[in-house]
Amino acid sequence: MTPTPEEKQWLHDYLYQIMQYRETFEEVYDHILLALEDMPRPQFFESAIARIITNDFGSDNGLYELEQNCRRAANRDIVKQYTGQMRAWLSAKFILFTGLIIISSALLILRFPVIYLIIINVFFFIIPVLLYLFRKVVAYIQRGYKKASLKDEISTHITFRVTVFIWAIGCIINWTKRIIEWILKIPQETFDLMHRPKPFDVWFVMGGLISVGLLTWMILHFIAVIKLYQREFKSNMIKA
Repeated sequence: MTPTPEEKQWLHDYLYQIMQYRETFEEVYDHILLALEDMPRPQFFESAIARIITNDFGSDNGLYELEQNCRRAANRDIVKQYTGQMRAWLSAKFILFTGLIIISSALLILRFPVIYLIIINVFFFIIPVLLYLFRKVVAYIQRGYKKASLKDEISTHITFRVTVFIWAIGCIINWTKRIIEWILKIPQETFDLMHRPKPFDVWFVMGGLISVGLLTWMILHFIAVIKLYQREFKSNMIKA
């Protein structure tokens, strides 16, 4: 049978209500339309839909299990892409770029410490929100509706929670360092490039390396997130 436009709209509205994610909604919608082509026209269209869902997915509970399985698979794929990109920064292909980021971070911290503090706070508190909103807007423009994506949860997790994790690591290191300074009674002039005592050169260098490492980690993290979003947007364009 070939569904009428009214029947297709009914199916669309029904699945839109019971399906949580747009990817699984589209897959199930297309699957049911294909299954209907091999069926004779039933007396009631709704009963044919219920029969297909029961036979192919195991009722509405089967649809829920399908969505959860797809969500877990999408999470694994996103995490694999993200960790792969982070490891790639140390590969021969990107090592020069990574080195440039490290050198730029070091020069920024040494020559413009105030600008460094501004940049690190922008990275921690503003960029994650902007990336999150940008992804939401682009996804809505591409797909045309607001239903959640399988990738929303893990993308938000990577964008925000990894950022918070890096921030927490920085706080722990910073406060540990301050406690050691207090215990050892290291004077604050130690961190003045022009007037620090010679015995504390190693301590000063260690503090600088930690700051450079955190800033570099944050920059490479956000570039990896942007690359994830680019892949997702390209995938959406192909499916559209």
